[in-house]
Amino acid sequence: MKRWLSLALILLCSPALAQVSRPIKTLGQNINGGAPQSVLPINQGRTYLAILNQSATATIACAFGATVPAINGAGSYTLLPNAGYVFDQSSGIVPNDSMMCVASVNSTPLTVWQ
Repeated sequence: MKRWLSLALILLCSPALAQVSRPIKTLGQNINGGAPQSVLPINQGRTYLAILNQSATATIACAFGATVPAINGAGSYTLLPNAGYVFDQSSGIVPNDSMMCVASVNSTPLTVWQ
């Protein structure tokens, strides 16, 4: 009896069983300092988006649609060094617009999953 109860508790507590599999496309890009650049095109079917600043020292700002990204600027998502942001359906917002980014220094590495 204890074995069945233990197995049931393990299955109920396992987060891997509850996760939903989604197709992931990985994109790595070095972001320019000072001049915004296009990172993602419009994608009306986007259901998941994660962006990660992989620099240990530089800052990246990203914006969607016609908004021009600016570090610490209105309408921009500013990513501090080694920080990221996740948009998914559980948070209620997944931007489908194009995305542009700018960095505080040249060749700042950015990784995107969608």
